[in-house]
This record gives sequence, C-alpha cells and structure tokens, in this order.
Amino acid sequence: MPNYEHARIYGIVDTRTGDVIYISGTCNQLSCRMGNHRSIVMHGPDARNGAWQPVHRFMNTEGVRNFGICEIEPFPCSGRRALRKREKELVVLRKCRFFNAQCMIDSGKYGAPVKCACGATVTRGGLAQHKRTQKHL
Repeated sequence: MPNYEHARIYGIVDTRTGDVIYISGTCNQLSCRMGNHRSIVMHGPDARNGAWQPVHRFMNTEGVRNFGICEIEPFPCSGRRALRKREKELVVLRKCRFFNAQCMIDSGKYGAPVKCACGATVTRGGLAQHKRTQKHL
C-alpha cells in the first residue's frame, strides 16, 4: 500500500526544450518512477510495470534519452483520490500535452475504501491487486 505522506506530483521533461510534457503523481522515488517509464517505452506492455500510454509512444519516437523527470510539487495527502484530484488541477492549469488519464475520471465507488479479509484497508478498485501482494498472503 502506498504511503501517501510521501506523495508528489512530477513531470516528464523534454530535455531538448525544457517543456514538461506529462504530469502525474507518485509515492515512489522519482528515479524509480522514471525507470518505470523508460522500461515501458523500451519494452512496451511486456514490461509489466505500467500501461503503454501516448506519452510512451512519443518518448519512443523522439528517443527515450531525451526525457527526464522533475518534481513539480510535494503533495502529502490522504490517498489516491486526493492525489488524482491535484494532478487534474495541474494538468488543466498547465495545459499539459500528456497526462495520467486516471486523474481525469472520478473514481467514485472504485476509490471507496474497503476492508479486505486479511484486515488491510484498500480501495475497491485496488482490491484485486492487493490480493496478489505479499502483505495479503
């Protein structure tokens, strides 16, 4: 389960122009998150650590080494819903070319917390994934 006290909003930067082309949020270290993006670009869906998105196609076309990552703002929050809401605000404000599509939809019942049989509290949408984790087992 992510620790949202460490959440931050980040951007993928085109190092040739300095433009932030993608905005999203994470609770991971930025270097690890950028590694995930690069892995998706180089290995596509076989990377198994994220979804192939338009930003990844763009990075592949332009050369993955032409992109870096930067923190836009630290955003300690209560959970995924709050993080996605802030992402959406920044995407709209900055008129970003690419963004995490999940921030544009209201998670509704899927973002609601539920209690797993193991005792952990997770979101309804994350329950299936949680059941495959070591914590659940």
